[in-house]
Amino acid sequence: MISLAFPKTLKIKTSSERHSGNLRYQQNVTISKRRLSIKYHPDRNPDDPEAAHNFMLITKAVNCLADEKTKENCERYGNPEGGGSFSIGIALPSFLLAKENRIPVLVVFFVFILIVIPYFVLSWYSEVSKYDMDGTLVEDKQIFIQSLNENLIVKNCPRNLALCLEFVPKLPVANDQKHDLSKV
Repeated sequence: MISLAFPKTLKIKTSSERHSGNLRYQQNVTISKRRLSIKYHPDRNPDDPEAAHNFMLITKAVNCLADEKTKENCERYGNPEGGGSFSIGIALPSFLLAKENRIPVLVVFFVFILIVIPYFVLSWYSEVSKYDMDGTLVEDKQIFIQSLNENLIVKNCPRNLALCLEFVPKLPVANDQKHDLSKV
């Protein structure tokens, strides 16, 4: 595995040559880059899954050797371009992230996930399952299926419609009226 550590990657001796920027040092870097690029090129190593990664590391290491600023970025951030301005953060209130609030926050989260959401889904499903794809109550369809046959008399059609639960008034009934209605 190739590391991005400065002198080890390209196997160049660290000496005063690097600081002086003379031609011999640059030639040494170029020769080492060519040699390692040929050795680790992805086209030459199609069976090696790390070949492309190693090739990119060689390129970054050569960039790190280009000048002092990129070398400093490599040592500090591990990347010749520097630390980068892109950072990811989550905008959460500080009380959610406080150490003493971890357990209550997790309890509230699990109550919400395991109780509140399933309750609303179940109540929604119970309402939706009462109706078929046409928007008709399933119980009304069953009443029609039972009452409609070849012996149906036309004068009984209003009675069949009156049996529909969609047409039953949903008025509040007092307790004393319930007793009287149950007798009827």
